[in-house]
Amino acid sequence: MDVELDMIAAAEEKRKEIEGERGAKSGVTKGDEEATNDYSPLNQPTENIYSEALALRTPIMYDKDDYKRIRLYRGISVALLFLCLILLIVVAVMGTKLNSQPECAAKMTSVSGTCSPETCRTIYPLEKTCKRYCSTCERGWLKHEGSCYYLSERTLSWDMSRKECQRKGGDLVVIGNQTVQTFLSSRAKLTYWIGLSHEGSGPWTWINGTPLSESFWAPEKAQQGGCALLEKSQSEKNWRVSHCASNTYYICQKTV
Repeated sequence: MDVELDMIAAAEEKRKEIEGERGAKSGVTKGDEEATNDYSPLNQPTENIYSEALALRTPIMYDKDDYKRIRLYRGISVALLFLCLILLIVVAVMGTKLNSQPECAAKMTSVSGTCSPETCRTIYPLEKTCKRYCSTCERGWLKHEGSCYYLSERTLSWDMSRKECQRKGGDLVVIGNQTVQTFLSSRAKLTYWIGLSHEGSGPWTWINGTPLSESFWAPEKAQQGGCALLEKSQSEKNWRVSHCASNTYYICQKTV
């Protein structure tokens, strides 16, 4: 029994040796076969690579309608570009004008509180624009025609009132026509000195030396005094006479 087992084992070993010799002769193992299959695509490039490269080199053909559409789109793009440039220029110009025409308040001085005529003309060369954006009368003054008027809030004598008006750059008001009389009468809330006076029995004369030609004396009895007042009244005939040393309010005037 043992002899038979030894013979079977020897026969099995012999069979394995024979199979091993056959595999060595063929020179290809299962692993080598798989490796060969992995590199086969590199050794044999496919035709798809060349076909794709050829497709990239082939120019795209357009018909006439395609060219027309392309030209149309290009024209529209150029027109839109020019329109954007024009709008940009307009915005830039408008911004420059707005920055170069600031509010008059930005140019005000701490004393006058407004633009001087010289400053106004410098900022706004055109007279119409200057009048629109920049008041040429100081704060607290009223503009009428070519003059600025100041109705005081404190009382002084006629002489001191005139000095105060001169200190402000003007003088006591000269009412030379109906328009000025109407303007001041509509704004008078008190009694004010005006720039009209006389000495003794001499004629009434304005501070600028012109004689009185048009007057608006109130219809009342004559009073003594050498200086004229403008009173608050429903009527424009609201001048009366008072002593020049009396203290009352006053109206200053200066030319724009």
